[in-house]
Order: sequence, then structure tokens, then C-alpha cells
Amino acid sequence: MLRIEIAVEDAAAGQTRWDAIEFSIPADFHAHNDAVAAALMTLVGTTYQAVSFNFPISSSCAETLQAAYPGVVVGPADPSLEPRRPGQRIGLSFSGGLDSTGALALLRALEVEPAVITSAYEHFDFEARGYSHHHRDITCHTNLRCHRLDRSGRFNSAVPLLHADYLGLGMVTTGHTVNLSGDCLLLPGEVERPTFLQSDLVVNAAGLQELHLVRSLHNHGLSRLLMYLAPQWIEIGLSGTHRPTSEKYYTKAWIFTYLYRQAGLPLPGFLAQLVWPRRSIPFGLDIGMDLRMLHMAKHADFHQVRRICPDLGSYDLTFLRDIELRFLERYHPTIAALLPQDLRPKVLDLFEAAGILPYDAHDWQEIAAVRAFLASIDAHYL
Repeated sequence: MLRIEIAVEDAAAGQTRWDAIEFSIPADFHAHNDAVAAALMTLVGTTYQAVSFNFPISSSCAETLQAAYPGVVVGPADPSLEPRRPGQRIGLSFSGGLDSTGALALLRALEVEPAVITSAYEHFDFEARGYSHHHRDITCHTNLRCHRLDRSGRFNSAVPLLHADYLGLGMVTTGHTVNLSGDCLLLPGEVERPTFLQSDLVVNAAGLQELHLVRSLHNHGLSRLLMYLAPQWIEIGLSGTHRPTSEKYYTKAWIFTYLYRQAGLPLPGFLAQLVWPRRSIPFGLDIGMDLRMLHMAKHADFHQVRRICPDLGSYDLTFLRDIELRFLERYHPTIAALLPQDLRPKVLDLFEAAGILPYDAHDWQEIAAVRAFLASIDAHYL
């Protein structure tokens, strides 16, 4: 067990508060100081003006962390300390949910065998229903979420960063899709540097590169890819996405009901009787959820959609009559261009084999229409 003690100095109160978090580790665990520092910074982000460790880090690590977390002084830096050297393997941050399962299926189809890394959080037992069916190189049990250290930084990167040396990682990847940020609604000419690239610095500090493997896809496109590459994993991945009564489970499961019907295939049993979410879904707060709800409003029974998202009844959705939202099943060509040159043609070939094409002029028009609607209702993420 790796135990990390944290002291928070409150100058105004003249007090120092102590806390501790734990990570289960292999018996022969080892880590470069830079990797440990980068991992711990994902837990606090920009919450504090200064963060110091009781061990030195390389100057390049300190500089990169300060660029990743503007306004935070990080140290102590030792100019004589060699930065962490990257390894050769690709690490996959694997929760067992649909998105990371889709990323794993894609890597296997590319004949890439990643180091599969799972962060096992207390009170997130549903994730084990997904990841327990797959081989993992690391399953790290940690109580960081119990200590509310999952709110300020990129906390899901903590475990992969801690194990970067142990696993010999040179790159890390995730199941992150384009609809995790407003970049998904930017038009050609507006995407000079996608905002998510700023978070690459979080792993760059430990000598790692970020592989944006499925970042050019929406949830719908990644679902289509999983249906093509590994349909036997859909039920498993869905079970690891969230509890069956959650909004996330319901809306992601509905994507597959749509895809199966679109393909003229009978629905598998696990999709035949979906349970209504326990809570209603608010609109205008989360871009990924909002796009899923608009897709349902277009392609499902609208009365049922209003039942789970009452807010939609307050808006004029007539713009949906003239669009299909097919861009949700396609890939963003500008973001796909971020793939490494040796992988890009292979990835795009697999996308197109699954029926996932690049955006065309019609798709950009639909994206503009969706963005105009969301702007009209003052969606908070625009």
C-alpha cells in the first residue's frame, strides 16, 4: 500500500489540516518522482496557490505542471534530477464502462496490446461489473474519492501516472470522446487548438504522451464502433457504465437500441426492457447528455423523452424536423488528425468499415443548427 499524507496550510486560521489517501500497489512497485508528483497534482488541480512535495522533481516536470495548472507554484525542483524517460507501452485507463471498452476493442483491432489500468474506487462497485471480465495489468484500489479528491483535477489519471514506470509507459489513452467539451460544436476554421489539449500537459509532466484514440467520436459513433468490433462486450460495458436506474445508463443503452433497429437487427435481451431513470434529466448543463437527449427527441417517442427530460417541453424543437443529427455517428476530421501518423490510417479504416464517416458539409450545417439552438437557451457550456 502506498500511503500519501497531505498537509493543507491555512494561513488565515493559523492551522494545518492533515489527511491521507492510499493506493494498492504491486510488491515490486517503483516510480520516478516526476510521475508521483504529476499523479498527486491531478487530485488538487488549481485549488491551492502552491504545492510542495517532500521529494524533489525535475525542472522540466515543475515547469510543465505549472503550465498545466496556471497560477500554482509547484516544487521543489532539482535541476540535476533527470526527467522521467518514456517507455514503449501504451497504457489504457480502463473503467470497464462503454467508452473505455470501445477504446480497448479498437486497440485490439489495431493489434496493439495495451497495459490495461483500472482505478478501483470505493462505492463505485458497478464499475467492477464491467472491468472484471477483462484482463488488467493493474487494478489499483484507492480511497481518493472518499476524500473528495475527485473534484479539482484530472483524478482518473492519478493511477496510470503512478504506474507509468512500473508498466514502462510511453503513452496513455482513455475512452474520452469529443462530447466531453464544447470543441464538438466548433466549425471548420474555429478549431485551431482544441481545449482538451491543455490537459495533455498533466501527463506530459511525467514524460508521457496522450493518445487521443477515440476523441474524434461522439458516444453514438463509439457505440457503433463497439457494435462492429466486439458486440459481445456491449452488455458487459453497459453494466460497468453506471447503475441500471441512472440517467447515464439509460441514455447510453438507448443509443444501442437505436443502432440495432437502424441495422434491422433484433434487440438483445438486455436492451429489450430498459428501466426508467430514477431522476429526471436536466437540460443545458452537460453537453454530452444534451446531445443524447436531442437525438432521442428526434428519433424516439417524444412523449417518453419528455418524461425523463421535462425541460425539453419548454423549448422550441422545430429545428429538429430538418436535421437528422447524423454527425453524432461520424468522426470529427480535425480531431482525428491528432492521431499519430503510424496509427491514423489504420484507425480511420476501421471507422469507415464500421460505417463511421468523416463530417461533410451537411454535417457542419447540422452542427451549426444545434449550436444555435443551444446558444438560444443559454446552455452554460457555450
